[in-house]
Amino acid sequence: MSSLYRNYRPRTFSEVVGQEHTKQTLRNSVQAGSFGHAYLFSGPRGTGKTSLARILARAINCENPQKGEPCNGCDICRQFLSGTGLDLVEIDAASNTGVENIREIIENLKFSPTQAKYKVFIIDEVHMLSKGAFNALLKTLEEPPKHAVFILATTEAHKIPLTVVSRTQRYDFRKIENAKIFEHLKFVAKKEKIKIDDESLQLVANASEGSLRDALSILEKLSAFGAVDLAQTEQLLGIVNVAACQKLLDLLAQKSARGALEFISKIFADGTDPIQFNKDFLEYLRKVLLVSMGGDFAFALDKTQLAELGKQAKNIRPAQLLHIIRLFLRANKDFQISPSDDLPIQIAIAEACLDTSSAPNRGASNQSQTENNPPETAQKKSPESETVANENISKAEADEFSAAPVNEDAVLAAWPAIMEQIKEQKSTFFIVMKNVSVASARGNILEIKCSYKFHKDSIDKNKEVIAGILRERFGANFRINAVLEKKKSDELGDASSLAVEIFGNEAA
Repeated sequence: MSSLYRNYRPRTFSEVVGQEHTKQTLRNSVQAGSFGHAYLFSGPRGTGKTSLARILARAINCENPQKGEPCNGCDICRQFLSGTGLDLVEIDAASNTGVENIREIIENLKFSPTQAKYKVFIIDEVHMLSKGAFNALLKTLEEPPKHAVFILATTEAHKIPLTVVSRTQRYDFRKIENAKIFEHLKFVAKKEKIKIDDESLQLVANASEGSLRDALSILEKLSAFGAVDLAQTEQLLGIVNVAACQKLLDLLAQKSARGALEFISKIFADGTDPIQFNKDFLEYLRKVLLVSMGGDFAFALDKTQLAELGKQAKNIRPAQLLHIIRLFLRANKDFQISPSDDLPIQIAIAEACLDTSSAPNRGASNQSQTENNPPETAQKKSPESETVANENISKAEADEFSAAPVNEDAVLAAWPAIMEQIKEQKSTFFIVMKNVSVASARGNILEIKCSYKFHKDSIDKNKEVIAGILRERFGANFRINAVLEKKKSDELGDASSLAVEIFGNEAA
């Protein structure tokens, strides 16, 4: 039995779902007889690249074309549809990467078409060709025989040499809109007599991420259940129930760290994949954000879920919601470096529940100290206050960086992950950072203690690297202060020279 996506592969330009601009342009060029000799179709998987390539191959060779569309009834169209036409050559570059495969094509070009007007060569996943194969193809694309048309398809156009791209007409395919995928799934389900509700179809459309082929494959799996409901669809896709996402968001809004951690532990113990959970939760947070911004959107939720979503969007402060979204977006990246899949989500929950509002800004702290201590006590400056004084931070600067203060414990807890990001972004600077320590992180002022002047100078040069990572993680601006320990300042000369010699000017 043939797959659904094969049975419902489009046979004309008008049947292609989405890609309106591309298919209209191709149809017009065929009708006018002004089509090119080489095309590049690039875009995500399952968006119609190969289908449009085959339709174009038939259209330019059709014996009875109809307004740029192939008739699909003449001898040539039938041969191309059945795969028996000798003048249509399809190559999968993923398994035919070598220069000898391209040379076979070049040899084939010497002969005129057997029956069709043009020989059409469709090379799928063309970015997989070797450098030598691209070089062999380049000359042919530059000066092809009049009877040849090349259609290159790829999901990674950036890997194709620009010299090849420049010799083609490029068409970029976009992900297909969920609404169009939903309508097509509804059409297929009705024709195949698959009993499935609209909520399940919408869920399938969302899960396909713009790929119609993936959507039809999922629908085919669901058809094995007989009558399909939402619970079965969620089970097959491994998607967490919306109610679970709403429950977790309520716990985070209440800053109930213990409750939230126990809740997700139970979900994971029941077999839910943490990575998929994080993805589904982010999708739900996106919906809440859109509604909180005043948007009116048609989500695939029942009335009870929609009412709860609206309530959460109204009650959770936008700043808090954005903070939670950033934390779980970061968790999405941290899965790659985490020793366990649970950890990134547990860290995100812990940070979301930390009470950052209790961390006083530096100005408030200084004012409190002046009010509560006698004058003689207040005149005795702590090391931290000496650092701030030495850096000559104006009150305006302090206010800027103390706005929306981040809890110091949150920064210290995240420091190992921050160091990993520094290593990824700038490995040379990471060597320096391994030899310093965090003294404090209060009032959004991160103080780093250095033993040598060349460490301090390197941090001063790369402050924005650290500040950028902190801004991405906590959604707040930080001031980075590098402080030199006086007891080791006399050792500066030899150490600085040695650092330049080992690490180069960038480190020093």
